[in-house]
Amino acid sequence: MVINMIRLGVIGTGNIGKRHIQSALDIEDIEIFAFDSYKDSLVSLEAFLKTLNLNSEKKVVIKENYHTFLESISEDSIIIISTTAKDRVKLAIDILNKKPKAIILEKPVCQNAKEYLRLLKNSRTQMYVNFPRCSYNFYREIKDLVNQNVEEIKIVLSQNGISTNGIHMFDLIFWLLEKNEYVLGQSEIFSNYETKRKGFFDFSGSIDFRVGKTKCSFLDNPFNCQEIIQIFTRKNIISIYEHNLKAVVSSRDNLKVIDFKLPFQSNLTSILLQQIDNSIEVFIPDIRKCLTSHSLLFEVMDKHNLSNLNIT
Repeated sequence: MVINMIRLGVIGTGNIGKRHIQSALDIEDIEIFAFDSYKDSLVSLEAFLKTLNLNSEKKVVIKENYHTFLESISEDSIIIISTTAKDRVKLAIDILNKKPKAIILEKPVCQNAKEYLRLLKNSRTQMYVNFPRCSYNFYREIKDLVNQNVEEIKIVLSQNGISTNGIHMFDLIFWLLEKNEYVLGQSEIFSNYETKRKGFFDFSGSIDFRVGKTKCSFLDNPFNCQEIIQIFTRKNIISIYEHNLKAVVSSRDNLKVIDFKLPFQSNLTSILLQQIDNSIEVFIPDIRKCLTSHSLLFEVMDKHNLSNLNIT
């Protein structure tokens, strides 16, 4: 792979933004500039960088304000937007007007369907959404194993939040099944609550829906429980325990335990940036492919009068 000088801008330097920067610094030829409207996040970024023992040529330039961040964007820049979902569309449109090479968005991309469609309408630059599971070798092997012959998928999470983590599972389902349509069935909201980010909220609940002929059920339990992803085919039941890095493939006459590994964000961003810079296949989906997972989230929120919830 040819390595050019990569110019990266990161807006939003909270935990996930820091991990993007940490991974990007694995690239030898890179320039990074960053900004966050929350000064505490910028201060903590400086402290975080010191813990990485960076070489002097790999310093991150911290921009003093939003205007100077925007002015630093050039046509060869790749921009990561890892702010909260609030006002992310406005940020993205401001950045699109600077015509960068590409934009990487955290999820959920925005807070409602109207905002999402507005962003699609203005998407003159290639935009990607950070749903990485489709790039994991383990899930690629699972996809080959089931070969779309899936009768049912059941997913249980524990106190993870539907808008922040559940949407990852929605995207995984649509990718596994290679479908972009669904029919929403029964759904229930157990609670909505303020997250660790003051002023931002998420919610727990259960959602049943169909994707083609496949029955799907998703549960985000408000109590501690065993998290599991189960995929039912005519021949096998695949039970995936991500926290334990184990999967069990069972059939009528056989049972197989599989150990697997999952990469961290700090392992992935450097690969992603080089894929974009070299104009080769990118391992995360573009924004148009993520419309279905966001549509499901927003439909559930609308159904339960949560459309005004300030999701992160």
